[in-house]
This record gives sequence, structure tokens and C-alpha cells, in this order.
Amino acid sequence: MPGRRCLSSLASAKPFLKKEEKNPITNLLAPSIILATIIFLAFGSTLIQIFNNLTHAFSQIVAIGEKSTVSLTYGLLLLTIVAALIFMSIRILQSISLSKFKIVKLADKDTAVLSDGKKYYGFKAFLVTSPSKSSQNSSTSLSSNNINNFLKALQRKGVPITYVALTVPISENYTHQQMINSLLLATWSKDNHEEEAVNKVKLFAEQVEAIAYATLSGLILKRLKGSSLLKISYMPVSILPTSRELFHEIRQVALGLDFGELISFDVPAPSASREAPYDLFSPPKGLDPLGVSIGWYIGGGRTSAVKIPLSDFDKHVVIVGATGSGKSTTAITLSILLRKLGIDVLILDWHGEHRESVLKNGGVVYTPGGSLYPIAINPLDASPSVNINEHIETITNMFTEIFSFTPAQSFMFREALKNAYASSFERPPTISDLVQHIGLMPIRSSWDHETKMALLRRLKILTEGTAGEAMNKQSSIPITHLLSGFVSIELSHINDLTARQILASFILRSLYVIRSKNPPSRLQHVTVIEEAKNLMPSNAQISGQVVIEHLINEMRKFGECIVIVTQSPATISKDIIRNAGIKIIHALRSGEDIRVIRDSLSLTEEQLQILPKLQVGEAIVSYPSSPTPTIVKIRSLKDL
Repeated sequence: MPGRRCLSSLASAKPFLKKEEKNPITNLLAPSIILATIIFLAFGSTLIQIFNNLTHAFSQIVAIGEKSTVSLTYGLLLLTIVAALIFMSIRILQSISLSKFKIVKLADKDTAVLSDGKKYYGFKAFLVTSPSKSSQNSSTSLSSNNINNFLKALQRKGVPITYVALTVPISENYTHQQMINSLLLATWSKDNHEEEAVNKVKLFAEQVEAIAYATLSGLILKRLKGSSLLKISYMPVSILPTSRELFHEIRQVALGLDFGELISFDVPAPSASREAPYDLFSPPKGLDPLGVSIGWYIGGGRTSAVKIPLSDFDKHVVIVGATGSGKSTTAITLSILLRKLGIDVLILDWHGEHRESVLKNGGVVYTPGGSLYPIAINPLDASPSVNINEHIETITNMFTEIFSFTPAQSFMFREALKNAYASSFERPPTISDLVQHIGLMPIRSSWDHETKMALLRRLKILTEGTAGEAMNKQSSIPITHLLSGFVSIELSHINDLTARQILASFILRSLYVIRSKNPPSRLQHVTVIEEAKNLMPSNAQISGQVVIEHLINEMRKFGECIVIVTQSPATISKDIIRNAGIKIIHALRSGEDIRVIRDSLSLTEEQLQILPKLQVGEAIVSYPSSPTPTIVKIRSLKDL
């Protein structure tokens, strides 16, 4: 039929069942023995008689030759019947095995959930397409190298993947003999719990997209959704039958899908993975004996030490990397190395993961809202040298950004804050004082009442629980004490996210006030901000967010370096990344994250392709003293 789609090639980069699981033949062995035993017990005498007849028939062949034609026919007929019974038994067992897998539901429109009665399977499928008809040419077509690089990267990351190559005539009237092709691929996960299976397959899908972005340049990777996904959601399970059956099943599924614009490629077979082409990176030029020895250059088949001069820390530092890539280890390693060079370090530890390393290296860990070394920091506390009106404006902007105040709410907050400071003579006002003054604000309309109630609801969380213990008190320690030595503030003891944001923002503001009193100087202090997306998001449109970015850019003049740590560069301000002096890029799996790095760092397309392939602790590092980015294995904590 003209225009009929057909299956041109089918391959699997990794089987659906893990290696430690039994294969289909092993799964069928025990049931087959049981079935054979039942058949023998039920029809034993008949089978023995058949065997005797066969033996007699063949003996007649030998004995009397041509006269045994009838016996031979009888024997062959019996053999055919026995073979048919065995084949039907195997097919029944296979169908029973397949029937165990059921589609449970469709989650998030692009995730199918299956179950075999014991475990849950998350399943996602993708289709590779070209952007437009004009892209069906050599510049955008897939090649064996493209596909091989794509599959090797997935294998290296341990992503289970099944792919199907489909072909269709370009013209329905067959005037052209050239065939264009499409790549249909799927990934899956398995877990005892449905939610975990879905979460795991989402991570696999992110890796597929990131690697496809790096290796399949110019093409589109589209997630299948809804009915299209459900049509092929049993595909990994169908690997259990014979290859011929799989061929027909996948072919029937493929005929029901709308593949849109297809592309040309040579279908490869999966092959062994190779090392990432690290020789694309040049070694660092020269070594500063007084620099920060962060690790070793690992490109070009050799290793050499990488030291970043202290002068390169005049601007802020950005450390990015997906979960598990080693970015947090790099942050604490860098902190310890700087401290050993006599630089004071403060860590805003969002998850409480650096306690052991800080204490081991002579530091101190404070826990606002916690029970071990608790401290209280009043965000309304203004330094005596600070202009009170500027302080009120800064606090208003900070709260407005974090709580997303409306203009009316922001105005009422500012007026109540002015009244709170005016009423406090011997001590700074607390958040409870501010809440009280908001309650005293006059009500002139229903809008005023709604504005007041909204403010009171949002601020109440800062007066109770761990947030109240951390911030709704007078400061128990001067901010200057936090800026000396090696200090970590564990924000994880404060349960409310907005309370953490307010406390961290206030510390940065106080840090700026203290540093701005000093004349411009070389590096004196480093502040490490974990989970920076909570303080400087990518959509910084409100004054409070702009203030934080301004503080970071300005503090470098006064000997302060800010180290910004985030798992996704796409979630923080692009200006922060672009203006960073030192960039440490661990493995990234999101296509959007890779695009952000491409726009802010001078990397070739070949170098960008390495980002999803980086191993734990490996990073692409860029710093002012090195003319080009280099690839580094970051020192482990054991080496310090």
C-alpha cells in the first residue's frame, strides 16, 4: 500500500529485565516441567502406545523399504501432532506470562504506570522528529555516529532504553525510492512503590532529553503523551515473546502512530561504551603556588594539578550540577581549601549536609531553630550606623519578594514597619511587634481589611515553631561573629521555606552593610550559598530579588566572594552566571540547563556534549587565569 509504514530495524540497548532477573527461557522452565508431568500422568499410556507405534513404523522402513509407506505416513502424522502440542503449550505459557502486566494509569499525561501484581513500572516514550520538512537533508539527518553516541551515553549513565527504527516512503506514488526514517524509543523504571517508579522514570527521561540535546543536534525529541503513549506502553513487556512476535506487535503499534516529519539515519547496533573525549579540553596554563588546588586536569590522557589563583576569587563563583554529580562536595572542598589559606568562610547550609566536614576542620556550626548550638537572628535588627529609612525600604523589598506581596500589601507592611521602629526606643522591634502594628492599621475599606488579613496570615508563620525560635527574638549573637573563622549556619532546622529565605536574605544584607564600611580590598571572606535558586531565581523582576543580585555584584569590591551553588543553572538569574569569575560545571542532564551554560560559557558543541557524560566529581572549570575552560577531577574530602 502506498505510504504504508513498516519496521526497518529493531534493537534494544538494554533489556527490560535486569541482568539478575531470570530470562524468559528460565521463567518457562519450571512451568514447562510441571505441564509435561501433568500430560504424562494423564496420557501416559497413550503416549507410550504412540511411541511404540512410531518405533514399529520406523522399523518397518528399515525392514521392508517401500512397503512401509503407510506406516511412515502414520509416524510423521503423529510426530506433527506431538510438535503442535508442545508449541501450543509454550505459547499458552507465554501468554500467561504476558497477561501479568497491566496498565495501572497514565500519570502526568506522559508517564504510563504498569504493574505485574508485585512491582510497579514507570514508562515513558519519545519520538525523534525534524523541525520541518526543509530539515530533511544531510545537515539534519541522523547518522550511525549520532545514534551510537546517543546510545553509548545512555548506556554509560545506566539508562534503560529500547528503540525502534521505522521507515516510510517519501512519496505515496513511489516516484522516489529514497526512504526516510524515524526513531521511536522508550525508557522505564521498576520499584515496589508506584510513586517511586514514576519518580525514577522521570529522572531517566531527563537524562534521555539532555543526552539527546547534546548528541542529536538540530533534531527534536518529543515525549509521547495520552493515547499514543498507551499504545506502546506494553512494548518493554513484549520483549518476553519471540523476536518474530515482537516484530509484528511493534509493527502494529507503529502503524497506529502519527510520526509527523521523519528523518533519515543509518541504524546502528549498540556497542560498547567508550570514554568521554576529554582531550577536547586544554590543560591549564601555568600554576600559582599560592593558588587553590581544587583537583587534577584529566584531559588528553594525562593528569596535572589545577590551582586557581586567589586573585581569581575577586568575582563570585558559580557551582552547578545535577543531583549526585558532586557539586556539594566541591562546595565544601573549596571552602576547606580557602580556610586553610587563611580566608574566613561562612556557609549557608540549606540541608545540613556540611556539619561533619566543618567541625572536622576546626569550624563551628550554628542551628537557628534547632537545639544544638541554637542562635536567634532578628531580621528587623538594624545596625546603629545604618540609615533607618534605607533599612525599612530594604526589609520591605525583601519581604515583598519572598511573600509575593501585592502593591497594597507592600504599602501597608512598610507603614506598619515604620510605626514599629518609631515605637521601639530601647531595642529593635521583633516580628511580633510588626504583626501587632499591622493589626492596628486603620481600616478604610473592605480592601484594607483583606490586605491586613493577608499580611497577618503570612507573617504569623514567622512567630511560631522553629521559625519563631530562630527569628522572633532579639539577636543572640552579633552578625560580625558569624563572619570570623569557619562558620556554618544550618538552615535546615527551620521547617518553613519562606522563613529560611528571609533569614538568609537578612544575613546577606547584614554582610553587605558590614563589608561596605571597609575600603576596597583583596579577598578577605567567602560566603557559600547552597540552593541559591531560593534567593536569586531566574525570573528576578521584583526589587527584592534585584537587591540580592546587586549585593552579590557589589560585595566583591570589599573583599567578599560569594559562592553560589545550585543543581540547575536555569533556575537562577542568568546575569549571576554570566558575571561569575569562576564557573565549575558538573554533570547536567536537562537540555535547558545545558543551553544556559552554552550561552554563558565559551564551549564548542563537542565540549557541550560531554556535560551529560561527566562522572561524579568531574567538572568543566573556567576561571580568569586560564584562557580556555578545562576539565578537572575535583579533590575528594579524603585528600584534604
